[in-house]
Amino acid sequence: MPDKIQSTSSRLTGLDLARGLAVIGMVLVNFVYVLSHDLVGIIEQDPTAIEALSPLALGIGATVLIGLAGRAAAVFLVLFGVGISLQTHRIDFENNPGWAWPLIRRYLLLMVGGMVFIPLWEADILHYIGLYGLLVLPLIRMRTRWLLLIASVLILGAETGRLIFQYPAGWQAGAIGSHYEDMWSFSGQLRQLFFNGYHPVFPWLSFVISGLCLGRLNLRSKAVLRWLILGGSAAAAAGFIAMALGVPAGFFPADTLFILLGISNAIWIIGLCLWVCVEIDLPSQGNLFNRMTRNMGRLALSHYPGHVWLGIFPVLALRHEMMDLSFESSFGIALAYLLITGAAGHYWLKSHQQGPLEKLLRMLSSKK
Repeated sequence: MPDKIQSTSSRLTGLDLARGLAVIGMVLVNFVYVLSHDLVGIIEQDPTAIEALSPLALGIGATVLIGLAGRAAAVFLVLFGVGISLQTHRIDFENNPGWAWPLIRRYLLLMVGGMVFIPLWEADILHYIGLYGLLVLPLIRMRTRWLLLIASVLILGAETGRLIFQYPAGWQAGAIGSHYEDMWSFSGQLRQLFFNGYHPVFPWLSFVISGLCLGRLNLRSKAVLRWLILGGSAAAAAGFIAMALGVPAGFFPADTLFILLGISNAIWIIGLCLWVCVEIDLPSQGNLFNRMTRNMGRLALSHYPGHVWLGIFPVLALRHEMMDLSFESSFGIALAYLLITGAAGHYWLKSHQQGPLEKLLRMLSSKK
């Protein structure tokens, strides 16, 4: 039997706020990386090239490509685990024999949708999220200590796998970063899903399992939120100190310290967002930035392909596939995209309960 889980009688808007911040981070990272890819490549080949950057460009590059790369995804995946925990409790899975089938259909649809998206966006995370969901559903009834043990095994298993197997297997140089050459073979699929893809099960599933544990806490309690903020920020500070001392914390492949930092940052960010919405903004429904960011979180699934189809691809088409923008320009375009789509989403939710893709997914996964 699982540990005691909190009541979920009303929506925790702080989770929407945290999810919206993760969407913003995703958009900034992908816009800057793709639209300024030539500059990124020059710096990777010759690190002294950063000396020619302006202070603003240097700040953008460090903040977006180092500070946010992979960390926005980590927050989103922890939130995904929190959401599974809350959702399974809300549908009373203990007394509902068929509770899992709508979720299984939903996660299978996410996997299929992500696979369809891969030829256009190889770094797709949707097919991983669908797989994560399918893998954690059988763990819902496990006690928290066993879940934490599984997360630890995933992290250590990733480190061990890199010592035993060849991590670069399947990867070739591509137009934007690397290309997975045998993505569509059976062995290639298994390898990229579980070992050396962009977000493989070993160790990225540990983020979702951590969120599963987090969702069992009373996230409406201010005392719990204070502990999340203080504990998460203290653990993150210790992690950054370790990184400064030379402990590897790379994103690709994901080192153990990167995973631990990602979990720690997600904990204090989620705690702070929940506290802000409860303590400061909830009585007045929040300031405009808070409301628009929460709405971006509610529309996260729609924003995911949207920022590629409506943002990155049109800019590339206008520029004849050139990816040589400065960091300042790509960052400015990303901000403009966020303002436009944030406002559009804000007004969409005035007359709709869900985003277009969220509604479609719910309709397709619902029991007929």
